[in-house]
Amino acid sequence: MNAQENVPRVRYIRASTDKQIASPETQRQIIEEYAGRLGRNVDRYFIDPATSGKKRLQDRTDGRELMTTLLSRDTVIVARLDRLSRSFIGFAQILDSWTKLKVGIHLCDMPGGTSILTIRCPR
Repeated sequence: MNAQENVPRVRYIRASTDKQIASPETQRQIIEEYAGRLGRNVDRYFIDPATSGKKRLQDRTDGRELMTTLLSRDTVIVARLDRLSRSFIGFAQILDSWTKLKVGIHLCDMPGGTSILTIRCPR
């Protein structure tokens, strides 16, 4: 087992008013399947209720807890980018903060395809 396999992984889910596309159950399934393909276990979920995507991550209850509990070398897996942030600027701010902390991020099941964006922790 290498050091990368020991890195804690956290998952973030924000419920949607559109139950068919982004329900917490659907997001959890996407994340579980993705983690399974990586051969990793799910360590912890942060789940916010359906709120406006315009609300910053740190202004949501579990989003704030996620932001304050992340440690260097943690990895966050999010089922869909729009669950994390609705604006490019908001996502850029999150990414900048997490890059400084050396937190990796995986964005699964991007709208319009099955591509996955992975941003690895800087060494």
